[in-house]
Amino acid sequence: MMTQPDATSDLALVVSRLATWLQSMRGPHGYTGPVPHWWQSSLHYTGIGIDWRYEGIITGYLHLYRASDNAHWLARACQAADDIARAQLPDGSLQASSFERNPLPNGTPHEAACALALLRLVVVLQAVADLRWQGYLAVAGRIIGRQLSRLWDASVRAVRDDPDVPSFVPNKAATLAEAIILLAQISHSPTLISDYAVPILDTIIAHQLPDTADPRYVGAIYQNSFGSQPVPKFFPLYIARCIPALALGTQVTGEPRYQRAALQALAFVLRWRTPDVRFPQVVYPHQRVNRYPQWIAAVGDILHAIQLLAPERPDLRAASQAWLVRGQLPSGGIRTAHGFAAQISQRTPPAPPDLRDLLPVCGWNDKAFAYLTSQLMPQAAQAVRDDLPLEPSTHACQLRGVLGTYEEDQQQLSFRQGARMLYLWRKGAAVPDVCDPVLYLK
Repeated sequence: MMTQPDATSDLALVVSRLATWLQSMRGPHGYTGPVPHWWQSSLHYTGIGIDWRYEGIITGYLHLYRASDNAHWLARACQAADDIARAQLPDGSLQASSFERNPLPNGTPHEAACALALLRLVVVLQAVADLRWQGYLAVAGRIIGRQLSRLWDASVRAVRDDPDVPSFVPNKAATLAEAIILLAQISHSPTLISDYAVPILDTIIAHQLPDTADPRYVGAIYQNSFGSQPVPKFFPLYIARCIPALALGTQVTGEPRYQRAALQALAFVLRWRTPDVRFPQVVYPHQRVNRYPQWIAAVGDILHAIQLLAPERPDLRAASQAWLVRGQLPSGGIRTAHGFAAQISQRTPPAPPDLRDLLPVCGWNDKAFAYLTSQLMPQAAQAVRDDLPLEPSTHACQLRGVLGTYEEDQQQLSFRQGARMLYLWRKGAAVPDVCDPVLYLK
């Protein structure tokens, strides 16, 4: 059996297994697979998703390319970028850009995340005089243009989450703001920052609890608002996803308020980390907490935020990085979560784990991939491969009280109860071969 590495053991091997697993999830035109999520899960659409998975996948490949100078990783990044370009619709939006709601287009923050990934690739290609940057810049520009034309609300100088509803979601807007800033820098268009990115960042800060709040909540950012009414719930993962854009805001404007907001947001996230270094799903007013499910692969985004603001404090990351790495399955992917079976009860999750806990997902693993590749020194990065022979994963699990066995190898994944096959998906396929009604989750 595979020896499970910890945070300080062979990180190159962890990344190699993960990179190989990502390749196993590719179909002819992109990265595929089922999606368990907090709000709903989709196990019955398993085709390509042109969503935020591409942010971490392309970023991870660029980390490997920069660290190793191996052109293989730049080719992988361009292959993924071509997936995005191929999926762009005439109006600039992207097919299947809604993650757990795929194959719907117009997903937020997913299309902005794809644009951000493309722009990061543009910077690298420009540096090596590779003219492919021109096409990728055009695709990213059309994505951002479509987002602004569809979602910008001039009356409040911010982006709506839905064109028909006066709504604002800080973490989603933050991803768009980060993409706008990078586009402005590449295209030498500073008015994009002043006209769009700065107002978005100011609106995020307006959703952050001030210093006068309950000390345990200082720095928290409301998950969303409708009109002038914020929704009083705080998701540590999504607050962490606001941090890169806020930190970038200070870099491009010189205004310290954005960095201060980022630091306060990170302090809130760390304040609510549990003694066993896990992060709750939701924090509500009056110290009410939804602990489950606790993300595993997605913790990569929180670790990225910690590293960004406190690079001199690896101790703040070590235990949570170990939690992330311990989630790697023998087949290379990293588990999605711990405790989906307790999502409603919020009691200690029963054994064995929920099927949704085990299922590795491209759109969660990309966050682990981006972070872990950023931790590799050049010598370790040169040892990374994406063609390893991976062991099959076999685990007892349950779903809605149905006990069964989860199995995954490089070709397929399944869930069965004895001889009864409840779920069978051949990797790369748009739909599973078998999907029992018990698996139709909302």
